Amino acid sequence: PDLGPTHWLNDKAANTLDGIIEGMIRDHGVDPARVNILGTNMGASSGLIYTMRHPGRVRAICAVFPTTDFEQWARETPQYLKVVANAHGVEPSEAASVLQALSPVNHPESFKNIPVLLIHGDADSIVPPHHSRDFAASLQQHGFPVTYREAEGTGHDDAIAEPFQQEIVDFFTNAAASSGGRK
Repeated sequence: PDLGPTHWLNDKAANTLDGIIEGMIRDHGVDPARVNILGTNMGASSGLIYTMRHPGRVRAICAVFPTTDFEQWARETPQYLKVVANAHGVEPSEAASVLQALSPVNHPESFKNIPVLLIHGDADSIVPPHHSRDFAASLQQHGFPVTYREAEGTGHDDAIAEPFQQEIVDFFTNAAASSGGRK
């Protein structure tokens, strides 16, 4: 969904996404136990934040080159700090606690029963690949379901998902089958 160009899953964007999901459940017969998210870049990061903040709402998530540690990313790419801080209504100088709270890598317990597929290019200079590597390692350390795929020689480009299309479909199909109609 179009949540705006710089929302970084602020409260307004989260409420919009809640409404979209509720509408799909109510009006289109979507099984609430089988809500999945697929996103790239800000959509991937926001999908992880949404999943983290709405336990039990999302069955599985595929995140393609997501930011998973916003505080570190703000240091790595400082040109984005003001945009993310503004999206959440704080001054950049006061954003540290907001950035920590947004960071899925700081909240692995939120993904305990949620299959996660991470795809990242090893040549990504916008969101360095360690974001997906570190998050995958944290989930693995906790014994949570995660698959990490790293595309060699690939940067920050949505085309990265093309060679993984069948794996993504299989990932969501398997997550739906394993849900057995449960949240």
